[in-house]
Amino acid sequence: HAVKSIELFNDLGVTDGHYAAALSALGSYYYIKGEFASGMKVYETAMEAMEQALGKNAYYKRLEENYLACKKALQEEMAAKGESFEKVAGANAGSSSEVSNGYNDDTHGLDICHEYFEKVGYPVFKERFADYLPELAFGLAGEGSDCYGFDDKVSRDHDWGPEFCIFVTDETYEKIGAELEKTYAELPAEFDGYKRAQTVQGSGRRGVIRISDFCRKFLGVNASELKIAEKCCGIREEIDFRSISDASLSAFVNGEIWVDNKGMITGLRREVAKGYPENVLYAKLAQACAEFSQAGQYNIIRCIERGDAVTAEIMKGDAMRAACKLAYLIENRFAPHDKWLFKGLDGLLGGTAVKEGLKTLMLCKTPEEIVKILEKLGESLAMELYVCDYISDVDPYLDHQTEELMKKSFFSTQTNEELTMMIAKAEFAAFDKVQNEGGRASCQNDWPTFGIMRRSQYLTWNRTMLLQYLYDFERETELGHNLITEKYGRMMESTAPERYEEIKDNFPALTDEQKAIIEEICRIQVSWMEEFSEKYPHLAGQARTVHTYDDKNYDTSYETYLRGEISTYSDKMLQLYTKFIVELAQDGKNLAKMTMENSCKLYGYKGLDEAEAFLAK
Repeated sequence: HAVKSIELFNDLGVTDGHYAAALSALGSYYYIKGEFASGMKVYETAMEAMEQALGKNAYYKRLEENYLACKKALQEEMAAKGESFEKVAGANAGSSSEVSNGYNDDTHGLDICHEYFEKVGYPVFKERFADYLPELAFGLAGEGSDCYGFDDKVSRDHDWGPEFCIFVTDETYEKIGAELEKTYAELPAEFDGYKRAQTVQGSGRRGVIRISDFCRKFLGVNASELKIAEKCCGIREEIDFRSISDASLSAFVNGEIWVDNKGMITGLRREVAKGYPENVLYAKLAQACAEFSQAGQYNIIRCIERGDAVTAEIMKGDAMRAACKLAYLIENRFAPHDKWLFKGLDGLLGGTAVKEGLKTLMLCKTPEEIVKILEKLGESLAMELYVCDYISDVDPYLDHQTEELMKKSFFSTQTNEELTMMIAKAEFAAFDKVQNEGGRASCQNDWPTFGIMRRSQYLTWNRTMLLQYLYDFERETELGHNLITEKYGRMMESTAPERYEEIKDNFPALTDEQKAIIEEICRIQVSWMEEFSEKYPHLAGQARTVHTYDDKNYDTSYETYLRGEISTYSDKMLQLYTKFIVELAQDGKNLAKMTMENSCKLYGYKGLDEAEAFLAK
């Protein structure tokens, strides 16, 4: 599969971060198989692709580490055989990207600090605090460009040099805190030519740090001993993600933890690194879209037309900041301090397009150029939002996305069960308004049955599908479009073809591609229903007939009903549903069985077998 994916990338001429990830998968395969020379070649190609696409970011470093692991394994293998590594590896034994021994002017503080810890710090603490070692965690995290790997020559004027953090609980600090601080202060003041630098500005950033103080400073919460001991224990529920700054959250999860035997700080950081809660994420996406659009797609041009160049530059800066923030939010990552927003784009898979767009924007001279670039940047960001399933349509004027994002922010405060109920109730209200040519159907007055049938279906869906369909349904209802009426109207193509010809122009036209997708979905789901009917004939007998060829004027089959329903889906919803069906098929699951099992449980049975046995009596 790795080889096939790489072939697809090559056929398309794509050499981005995703291509590098595919190569990395193949490299891992070669390493596990013991084909280390092949692994080196693949990882070297992956490094080149990653550097070209995103620069030497954290992903690049990981690839480099894997490359070096292959090289080391090959060297050991050749040495055991008494063979020459150079002879076997040839020109592929080295890499232009390989880290040389020693440091240079481009060396990052995180690497220096790690080596200082391993060679100087850890041996001392391991010897003096052997009994307490499991209670200590070591790493480099928090404030400072070196924690991000963003430091350079300019960064070395303050708070830079061989240092590290020792994270402890309050309990441990009370017992040995003073001794830990004394030992840390006595460590060598210089390492490989670099001097330790503790200034007033950096006070509390390095050395012995209480985990509770670290959480209070960056998260605004008090991490009790219980939470630390349990590694997370509800820490996310206590964080006010709406008010804590992106930079503080970013500082909490950045850097590296090298030793943490009990997983104390590691567990807390892992929980926070999951990103924003869903409802907050949607709200922040909406805010960033609005800020980009207001500053960059509206106000900046008006300022230029007024001859207000200063305000126009301010608006340009606000738009650039919003674009950067949006790039982080799309991947549910915490944006660093403003001074590192642009630099940090290198670590985002979608950051390259934003970075190039902002660079071009800086060079624009005329209003026409500015409008063109902002439009292109807006379209790029909208496409990323669409591809990541946040929005329904690619509209480059990002302010148009805010309504959908804010609605989904509200919806996402609900559980999946609550969302299914909201959908079922919205559908029933629309169903009540359907004008049936044969008169009002009895099922239009039967909420209990309707509610169970619809919820049974939606309980199988993933959260993204639920949010999208609820948004689509409410949007269409507000526009005066009854999707339930459309669904039953589309069924008439099979049940009442002559009448359908009269009304079909009232429905949105389907493309040939959409029709082909819908028919393939129907084929798969009909096969699932056939399989279910064979195993559970009595339960299947309570449902619709299976095939379209069994349709009668007032007796619609499962296949026809399904075709009519998914024909009403929006482009995005059809895309999500198609992916859902494909994944179920790949996993060997049967959606008909899953849906019927939900129905049985909602009716009070323990499962399908109990319901089948009851009906068989």
